[in-house]
Amino acid sequence: MTGTATTERNVSAHDNAAESYGLRKGVLGPVETLAQSVSAMAPSTSACLTIPLVFAYAGNATWFVYLLATGSMLLVGFCISRFARLSASPGSLYTYTANSLPPAFGVAAAWGLLLAYLATGASVAGGALYYATVLSEQFLHWAPPAIPTLALVCAVAGLIAYRDVKLSADVMLWIEAVSVGLILIVLILLPVHIGLRLDTSQFQLKGISFNALGPALVLSIFSFVGFEGATTLGGEVHDPLRTIPRAVLQCALLAGGFFMLCAYFEVLGFRGQPDALSSSTSPLHMLAARAHVSPLGVAIDCGAFVSMFACVLACDIAAARVLLRMAHDGLLPTALQRTNQRHGTPGAAVALSAALMFSATATMPSAAKRDQRCMTCWARSRSSVFSPHTHWSRLRFPSRAAHWTSILTSSRPSASSPSLSSS
Repeated sequence: MTGTATTERNVSAHDNAAESYGLRKGVLGPVETLAQSVSAMAPSTSACLTIPLVFAYAGNATWFVYLLATGSMLLVGFCISRFARLSASPGSLYTYTANSLPPAFGVAAAWGLLLAYLATGASVAGGALYYATVLSEQFLHWAPPAIPTLALVCAVAGLIAYRDVKLSADVMLWIEAVSVGLILIVLILLPVHIGLRLDTSQFQLKGISFNALGPALVLSIFSFVGFEGATTLGGEVHDPLRTIPRAVLQCALLAGGFFMLCAYFEVLGFRGQPDALSSSTSPLHMLAARAHVSPLGVAIDCGAFVSMFACVLACDIAAARVLLRMAHDGLLPTALQRTNQRHGTPGAAVALSAALMFSATATMPSAAKRDQRCMTCWARSRSSVFSPHTHWSRLRFPSRAAHWTSILTSSRPSASSPSLSSS
């Protein structure tokens, strides 16, 4: 025990003396650190998109699948927290891998992690475009041009990320707090209007095929991708060897509870309705109408848009710091090492990250079409941020991704989807 404490003090002293990388040290508190992980997950958009996909497989066991996923993520978070107690670096999981395994594994982790953050940011920018188009057509009867809208989303996110990491954290914190708060209000009001009763079918896991729980668990884990985002902040966090491990575990626990609550009430709210939860692209909008608070449905759609913007911002921050660390290690040009002395942020890396996200999204046909497939690309690429090497799994299981896409974009309930008829 004494040896571990001594090691942590030695590592902490080394981080403070040699690993600031030109970034501001100790400017972020526990709540702001947690905001980085929460925003990278975009929990409010998972409630709208991922839970219906999980229901397509799990039916009444959707909440139970999220319970299993939460337990799994807590185990993963515990492993990450052990490394985070010994090292605080902008390299995040890349640094942990490089310090523990041969150099080749560190290089692979670096590129995998960078690809994950950039791909997630690019696809969520597509989701932000989708919601911007939906809201504009609803209120202004006008669809904004796709490319300028994408450019505006990425540019504003990049500007905030460059301006000040504390400002970025505060923006992400308030965005997610408001979005999640609106969803919770709908979930609280829903049973008041449809009747206060316990949904025994869900707790009894009625009509569930246990063979389908495996794919459902994989999908539910996608809701948690990015929960390790706080590790990219490194020395910018006050007392990072304590704050970052706690933020990772707190994010997994809080998000798991939120997802289980959403899963239970979404399944309950759609019971007996003509439309299946698995085919709904905006389930919370419908539940808000059932709870007689339709304006909150529109507010949740607005919240989904700003939540996706916050996710783009979080991915820009994380990717920029991975680029910074990679440049310091000689994997990228030295120009990416530079940090702005006034703002304490890696300006070149932030700009490059935002540009790559914009370029990747702008070249997608779905972005030009401004339809639901913008949301589909978001769902398909969120898996890449779960770990430094999960981009391999996306190549390994392309048919599974295509199947999830067909469920999301279908206009009618799938014949194989679990029934929501009253029991």
